[in-house]
Amino acid sequence: KFMQWYTPFFAFLINIVMISGAGATMNQYFGLDSRVGTVLMTVIVTATALLGLSKLIDVISLLGPLTVVFSLLIALLTLVQNPGNFSQAEQAIQATENVPFGAGNNMAFWLLGGILFVAYNIVAGVPFMTKLGLEVQNKKEAWISGIMGGVGLMSGALLLNVAMLGHVDTLVNVEVPVLYLAQQISPVLGLIFAFILLEEIFSTSAPMLWTVVDSVTKQDTKKSVKQGILIAVSLLSLIGAQLPFGTLVGIVYPFTGYFGIVMLVLFIGREVWENRKQRAVEEGD
Repeated sequence: KFMQWYTPFFAFLINIVMISGAGATMNQYFGLDSRVGTVLMTVIVTATALLGLSKLIDVISLLGPLTVVFSLLIALLTLVQNPGNFSQAEQAIQATENVPFGAGNNMAFWLLGGILFVAYNIVAGVPFMTKLGLEVQNKKEAWISGIMGGVGLMSGALLLNVAMLGHVDTLVNVEVPVLYLAQQISPVLGLIFAFILLEEIFSTSAPMLWTVVDSVTKQDTKKSVKQGILIAVSLLSLIGAQLPFGTLVGIVYPFTGYFGIVMLVLFIGREVWENRKQRAVEEGD
């Protein structure tokens, strides 16, 4: 029951983080006032979410693979052209101060950071994926999609983190580190990735916004009422997005990750309990 109410709240927080990230991206690359970026992204996300779930799925299904491909490309080019200084990575991390690392500002927290990353992604994805599962034709399609999506996400995350590790002394002071890496490879690639990054922010923000509205309304709620709530949530997200992007990430993601760990344990525990119960019934027969 707690997660039923907390999940839309978390989705709302993620939407705030994404909108703030759009402002930070436009400020870092284009030099625009971050407030202008947050307004532009809010308008685009709101307009798309108003079209409904089916249209949202169509848009994200086209944009998602593009994000994965470009993220892998930037990571690989960085590692080949300018891998950086890995030997100084630990020293650079230990020397940093006042950085909003949610898991802890120390190399010793690497395992906790990894667990929190998995856990908060689970919490964020469950509501949207549950509804998305209703659109799947069969179990085979669900398995293949899940495996491909998971492998793509984790491959990109792994390579990007390795690439960033070699430049951590510089990146620790940059709000959007991967964009910085792209700019170092090529100004053209930097420009392309700036738009890719904005697309990525959009493809995360839109389903989060939809999740909030779908979670707090009933199935028979009038469309006009849902649209009104959606616009209201968007405006509240815009207000919250005026906080610094780095600070929001350092607070929201790890905090939710701890709840995600509890939820994962309960998921696994329930699955084990139901399997044992089913086995007991079969043995009784």
